[in-house]
Amino acid sequence: EWIVDPIDGTVNFVYGIPAFAVSVAAALDGVPVAGAVVDAAHGHVFGACVGGPATVAPVDLRSEEAVVGERKNISRQEARKDLAQALVATGFSYDAERRQRQARVLGTVLPHVRDIRRLGSAALDLCMVASGQVDGYYEHGLNAWDFAAGALIAARAGATVVTPTLNYTADSGLPIIAGVPGVQEELEKMLVSQGAGGSIEQLS
Repeated sequence: EWIVDPIDGTVNFVYGIPAFAVSVAAALDGVPVAGAVVDAAHGHVFGACVGGPATVAPVDLRSEEAVVGERKNISRQEARKDLAQALVATGFSYDAERRQRQARVLGTVLPHVRDIRRLGSAALDLCMVASGQVDGYYEHGLNAWDFAAGALIAARAGATVVTPTLNYTADSGLPIIAGVPGVQEELEKMLVSQGAGGSIEQLS
């Protein structure tokens, strides 16, 4: 099964903000086994497969055929941090009522982390966890095409990643929680303590 998002970060793309990606994953029996995310604006392609390392390589998209440069392995296995020192990414729904719930959760998280970043592309957020540009990431209510490739890349880089199964849709409101050792566990505990460890729709 192919899981494809031709433009992850559509609003950024429309507004000319250089934070959007092409995300492609292959899944077997409902589990991602290979994935690639192309950061088109900055000319990088991230990739991973089950049993292999996460990698990043430069890619030249200016010609008819993309030219991929030398791949380098990326790893966060030794990047243990306390949540208080963690830079954490998140995202928000298109739905106004769900955004209100997400804002309440964010208000709880923000005092306990170094800072928050909101990029607007789940695939890139997860690749940033893999590459070390952020230490953690959480978001409620994504579709499989938003996270399938990026979650595998982050996991193969050594991050801990918890996602819904691929058959759930954004309507479920379930969270994806990713981070380096120490950060993901504490972030998940915090979300659970606030009643946001499951569907965001459970919050009143």
